[in-house]
Amino acid sequence: MKKQDEDALEAVCKLDQDVNMMLEEIRRFVAAVPIKNMNKQQKKVIRGLMDYAIRLEAAGDVISKELSRRILQKHQKNRAVFQGRLEGTGANA
Repeated sequence: MKKQDEDALEAVCKLDQDVNMMLEEIRRFVAAVPIKNMNKQQKKVIRGLMDYAIRLEAAGDVISKELSRRILQKHQKNRAVFQGRLEGTGANA
């Protein structure tokens, strides 16, 4: 795998971890908010914040998986092309 692809794959994984960590921080924040003194509208805002964070995290997972899959596909395709060239030149015989 090319260094550039390795770096991209590593960056994608790091960003996914960061997004997951941010979701956990938002969950902690929301859990620490004293909701018993809130009115209905304030509770709705808190639920909306949590829903938004969950959706962002889910979107991040989808993007991360898709980018990782594409990077690995590119690597496998390049490897197959290289292997075919080696076999075509007799270098692998």
